[in-house]
Amino acid sequence: FGMTALHRACFRDPPVELVEAFLHAYPESTMMKDTGPESGLTPLHAACYYCSSAVVTTILKFNIDAVTQTSHQGNTPIECLSRVAREKIKWIIESEVFPNQSVFDIMKQDFHLPKVWSTACLLLEAEYYGTVTRPCSNDKARQIIHACAGLEKCPSNFLQLAMKLHPEQLLEGDEEGNLPLHVAAASTSIEEGNAFSISTMKLLADAQPNAARVRNDQ
Repeated sequence: FGMTALHRACFRDPPVELVEAFLHAYPESTMMKDTGPESGLTPLHAACYYCSSAVVTTILKFNIDAVTQTSHQGNTPIECLSRVAREKIKWIIESEVFPNQSVFDIMKQDFHLPKVWSTACLLLEAEYYGTVTRPCSNDKARQIIHACAGLEKCPSNFLQLAMKLHPEQLLEGDEEGNLPLHVAAASTSIEEGNAFSISTMKLLADAQPNAARVRNDQ
């Protein structure tokens, strides 16, 4: 109910040129929510699952603040994507990786999953780094586990998937020498007992206990 043209298009994976035309015609549409009683989705919410990464990138470049907009249930686009793809992500996390095989090889067995992960990276990096261009304008390296660790409401299944795909990043420092565990530990929401932050730190510490021994450069 109450959808804009951009809403409707984003449920059907439109070409980038059409999305750009809608955005130029009605820039405010990036923040508009449909009026369904149990919905409240923005075009980005829909685009995350139904559209190509190029469409998601186009919306984010036009208005990066769309990444933090919530539905009527209080879910951001990354949280909605996490819920919709929950079973697919769980399958990858629990899959055994055999010699001469990578996690990416397993992901390719599902047609939709590589696109889900690509979109998740766009959303996580957009919110954490504040941009969707490469390289970042603030010179931060693209480290997806740091992005997961630094966001108060990063879904735990995406953090687990990031750690399975890029375990080396658990001991990589950012430009200030902070490991993902440092980033998570610096969250102001810890003082409030935020369940997301506490769960994130436990997952990081369990995955790489040696990270607790590392000092940053500050």
